[in-house]
Amino acid sequence: MRNRFVPNRVTAAALLLASVLVSALAFVSPVSAHVVNPENVYEDIGLSAAKDDIALLTGLNVIVYDHAETMYRPQDPLTRTELAQWAAVFQGLAAQDAEQKAAAQSALEHHLVASLDGNATYGDVNQAFFAGKAVLPENAAAGDELTREQYAAWMGSLLHEPYHEQGNLLERSGYAEGPSGEVEVMKSDEGHHGFLLMIDGETYALSEHPRVLNAPSDPSLWSGRQLQSSWLTGGTAEGEKRLQLLIFSEPAGREMQAVESASGEPASAAGHVHETAHVPQADAAAQPASEQDGQEKTAGGFAGFWAWIVIVGIAAAGGVWIAGKGRRAKK
Repeated sequence: MRNRFVPNRVTAAALLLASVLVSALAFVSPVSAHVVNPENVYEDIGLSAAKDDIALLTGLNVIVYDHAETMYRPQDPLTRTELAQWAAVFQGLAAQDAEQKAAAQSALEHHLVASLDGNATYGDVNQAFFAGKAVLPENAAAGDELTREQYAAWMGSLLHEPYHEQGNLLERSGYAEGPSGEVEVMKSDEGHHGFLLMIDGETYALSEHPRVLNAPSDPSLWSGRQLQSSWLTGGTAEGEKRLQLLIFSEPAGREMQAVESASGEPASAAGHVHETAHVPQADAAAQPASEQDGQEKTAGGFAGFWAWIVIVGIAAAGGVWIAGKGRRAKK
């Protein structure tokens, strides 16, 4: 009598469960892990009025972003060492991943800062980035210390100001003004994150780590949204330019209220400032920033949760079925 291979019940069930879960992981994993917005750049800026500025400035190295750092600490004072590091990286005196001490020392040697001791002042920031030519915020003096949140808000308000001979902060970062208009999203293997964007009849790819305001981090959800303004990288070796900064139009008030209700975040916590045609300005009337990503994340989270429940149920049923076949075969 020919011997037949009868799988062990536990082994068979385990193999089936493992294969199903591996497939499920690919299904529910986010497709846009490197798209950065105020909701995912740091864990502690959700209540900060400068959270949009913080997200954008990390894309310019005005705030040097460390992927291992999950907290921005907006209410902490900005130290002179931190300021020196950020100014050195921004001005090309140090690499983004350079050690803080080495980058700060480079800024000191090039006279971007006068000292690495203590906390930074508005005057220190002005000197480090604008050679002392920028206009200080109202009611601020050059000798006043500032928090990391105040730093982000002030620098965000100066993005378009040409206080330097090389232009404004965006131009000094090597970016060129990009398209605006309604966005159509197209799946493609040619673009980062698996998508290309059609805007005003032209096709654009995303950079590896684009910064996005008023939109979720998943590009597949951008179709039909209005892109208010954008900035492009300087281009690759082949001359292709990619979208690095994308500022979408904010939802209407009622939509915002529904989004805030769904996300559980009060409107006062999401308040932020936007210039009508460009990036956030800290001295304009506060308007609620988009929490659309929170709503979509919530919906996606529930969908993912129930997907896992269904998958595990199928796997368990499959294990029972295989076990039953094993028992029958032994008989």
